[in-house]
Amino acid sequence: MAPKLTSHRVLYSRLMRHGSRDPSTRANERRFSPARPQRRVHWKAPTFMIGSLVIGFAFALGHHFYYRSWNHQLVRDNTQQEWITRIGTGFAFIIKMFLVIAAGTAYIQHLWASFRSHPATIDNVDSMFDVLGNAWKFLEVKLWFRRPILVILAAVPWWVMN
Repeated sequence: MAPKLTSHRVLYSRLMRHGSRDPSTRANERRFSPARPQRRVHWKAPTFMIGSLVIGFAFALGHHFYYRSWNHQLVRDNTQQEWITRIGTGFAFIIKMFLVIAAGTAYIQHLWASFRSHPATIDNVDSMFDVLGNAWKFLEVKLWFRRPILVILAAVPWWVMN
């Protein structure tokens, strides 16, 4: 009589329920076990986050030294003063932009890590994604108690933008 053939799924489920001390079965367990995805952070997100932060600080230093170079100097006319102010405002806008990009990326990365560790309802997921674009979502108290770190990370871009 021929040996009974079993599918690898049945074999795997039996092994998981009962375990095995047989070395040949352990080899089958390794061979038929589904590959578990590795949870590691891809290099692009941290690079983007840290790069944005560094560029923001570099522009902040540039902004400081630009205004320092004009300190205690007389301007010729109103037009020159307006251009000095415009360039300084441009620096400030670029600084805010890069800092908000860094904080927003940190928020999204922590949000996905939070979803992996704690389940959430669709309504909560929607609120958590909307909080960066809609400040009214901060009024949802459930979000404050369930994920306080996310609320703090989401508040940083709103604080920087104002």
